[in-house]
Amino acid sequence: MMLVYGKPAAFVNPAPILNKTIVWSECIQACYDYVKCVVAYQNSTGCNLFTYDYAPTVKKTTESDGFVVAFKAINTVNGGCPGGDFTNAKGFIYYIPVFFEVQVWYNITLTGSTWKISYDEIPRCPPSYFQHIDNPDGTHTCLQVLAPANVTFPHPGSYSEAVAGCKSFGATLATIDYPYYAGWFTYAIQSYINKFKAPEFYVRIDGIRKKACQSTPKTAACMSTSGFDFTSTSFKGSFDNYNFTTNSGARVESDDDCLVMVYPPATGQSMKVDVKSCSVNNKLQAYGVLCLRKAAF
Repeated sequence: MMLVYGKPAAFVNPAPILNKTIVWSECIQACYDYVKCVVAYQNSTGCNLFTYDYAPTVKKTTESDGFVVAFKAINTVNGGCPGGDFTNAKGFIYYIPVFFEVQVWYNITLTGSTWKISYDEIPRCPPSYFQHIDNPDGTHTCLQVLAPANVTFPHPGSYSEAVAGCKSFGATLATIDYPYYAGWFTYAIQSYINKFKAPEFYVRIDGIRKKACQSTPKTAACMSTSGFDFTSTSFKGSFDNYNFTTNSGARVESDDDCLVMVYPPATGQSMKVDVKSCSVNNKLQAYGVLCLRKAAF
């Protein structure tokens, strides 16, 4: 915490967190301990704690005025306090709100006789997304469900419409990159199950059979991932985690060239994968879409 001679130019709306029972040293500690607090100020009403998103501008004063403000700041070199006369400083906050973890980088800048705080708030996943998934390699993935409940999207929809739908959320169609992804995807669809138009349907994921394989879908090459085109650049390139209802060479109808997951799964199991129509010509329709994007951190 860095102390300067100054006072808030105005008390912003909403009002700061107020504690009337603690002294100044405890007020400073309270701001340090409260993750979202970046400014502490004590006046006749008590200890005032300001969060990064409602931080006031601070007017510089002199020692004789008797006003002191505490900023939460870090030295970006070694994590300690910034040196010098503290005209400018930086800070970092990491916290977990209701949905996704958030990183906040903020700058404390003195211009003339006024300190201002600006910040860049980065959620792990966009707030509109369904969930984030922790991967075993330490990376994180954001999962979105395109369902009648949460987006304006064709239901049922074609493969190309599904690609465009995911793209509108900054994502690509989902691939099953880890063994537990099928379970996550099943849970995500079940969370919206009352919003779908039928109790049985397909869920679009990434993968469309290459034209060269449409006449020979059951050859070894065409049954491998090299027999399909994927929009995802992070796809692991393997069908090891794909539990097919039959196999990747399935092609009952002439348009059965797109990978889908089949809902509902058997009791206690995850959805399986099949190869069905890329349009809306299925006996069952593709009412759901699963999208993935790399998390911000």
